[in-house]
Amino acid sequence: MLRSLLATGMGITVDQLFGAIPLKRMGTAQEMVEMVAFLASERASYITGHDHFVTGGFGDLA
Repeated sequence: MLRSLLATGMGITVDQLFGAIPLKRMGTAQEMVEMVAFLASERASYITGHDHFVTGGFGDLA
């Protein structure tokens, strides 16, 4: 599983990994797709040159 690989690579347990994510869960494929669909849509026509991270807040605290 990806979460196990990620946790092992970070030298922590899966529980510790989830504890580091403010939303306390991994994102879903659908949540990633929603961001891509929005950015590809006309609604995002004024968005330029910005990074969007779909992380549930993971990494935002560092």
